[in-house]
Amino acid sequence: MMYDLAIIGAGPGGYEAALYAAKKNLKVVLIEKDLIGGTCLNRGCIPTKAILSSAKAYRLMKSAGRFGIEISEGSLSLSYEKVMARKDSIVDINRKALEGQLRKAGITLVFGSAKIIDVTSISVTGQPDPITARYVIVATGTRTANIGNIEIDHKDILSSDDILSSQELPESMIIMGGGVMGCEFAFIFAEFGVNVTVVEAQDFLLPLEDHDLSTLVLREMKKKKIKVLTGKKIEKIEHSASGINIIDSDGALHSAQKLLVTVGRRKITDNLGLIETGITLDKQGSIAVNDYMQTSVPTIYAVGDVSGKKMVAHVAAEQGRSVIDHILGVPRKINYKNVPMSIFTIPEIGSVGLTENELINGHLPYVSKQYLYRSLGKAQAEDEIVGLFKILFEPESGVILGVHIMGEHASDIIMEAAIAMETAITVSAFTNVIHAHPTYAEGLRLTMLE
Repeated sequence: MMYDLAIIGAGPGGYEAALYAAKKNLKVVLIEKDLIGGTCLNRGCIPTKAILSSAKAYRLMKSAGRFGIEISEGSLSLSYEKVMARKDSIVDINRKALEGQLRKAGITLVFGSAKIIDVTSISVTGQPDPITARYVIVATGTRTANIGNIEIDHKDILSSDDILSSQELPESMIIMGGGVMGCEFAFIFAEFGVNVTVVEAQDFLLPLEDHDLSTLVLREMKKKKIKVLTGKKIEKIEHSASGINIIDSDGALHSAQKLLVTVGRRKITDNLGLIETGITLDKQGSIAVNDYMQTSVPTIYAVGDVSGKKMVAHVAAEQGRSVIDHILGVPRKINYKNVPMSIFTIPEIGSVGLTENELINGHLPYVSKQYLYRSLGKAQAEDEIVGLFKILFEPESGVILGVHIMGEHASDIIMEAAIAMETAITVSAFTNVIHAHPTYAEGLRLTMLE
């Protein structure tokens, strides 16, 4: 049987492409060697948010007195096993729902490791005959990997996969990396009472975010007694009877029960037959693609992390849909400038567009306005007063260049900013949009009115 489309990898890029293609009446086969949903559903976005929800619930219960609620009988306790059981249940429910959706759409699911034989043929382990298709999408994503001389042993030195499957809560933890994943885990485990140290080689936490937000993240970490070492590298690791000792680039010794490595992921391009088929990889090991996600072989596309673009689930999904449009003769380019980004620290972060540092380095004129969460009535009512709104726009035209928010529901509010930037709404036009009161979202309008 000749399929219209074969997709290798059932993460967000793969399954969204499959569903969109099926809706367009293409005959689709989706090949997955592990679990439907990929890293995002099984070992990333969804499980971490489930655990984060438990951490925030625990945080709220500990502060119940501030809301006039007295817990007089018994004591508050944490069952980490139940936290993880809830996480597993949520992941399982989502995975089964997704698999059902794919089958209902008429998509053929094949489980096994795929290898491209030629431009129309793919071998899959466990399948007697090659799968043939007119077009192929590679959506294999990334996996955890060792970095430098640090070898993940899955016992004392852990990957993000390890920490999301562990049933035991460590007493102390050193987190290598103060990027998105490192900061999210730092807040989660600090709420659970773990003694957390974050080691970041750059001078700032979240080095790709606006510095005002990274400064606020650092302040909140200190309030939660998270030890932060910026501008430091881990030079040496020693195993001890109680766990791990590390020596940083200043020669200082730090000890913890576990070391969690949140940096260093490797794109899954090996054993796929890419080079043999004539598909080009770039210097970073990504599959080289054009604006329409085509590889050097025109009928073979690559989407998601393996393509080396913005490595987030929603971009992978949009890339998958754009490939189908290209195959059907309605090509469109993805605008990566206005992609909203979310970081689920406590409180969370939402951002879109340029940071102030990027504007300064690019010698671009701009106006910056800020508004504090504590000025919002809803923030006061819900005791979520930590945070800020930051708007960057052109001084003459009022065109919005970047929006950066840290605070409750920032990941949701940022979508307003993304829509405004995508449609080129100016600051003055945006302020004419009446926002409901009392809400967190009204803070975006109030910032522009400052």
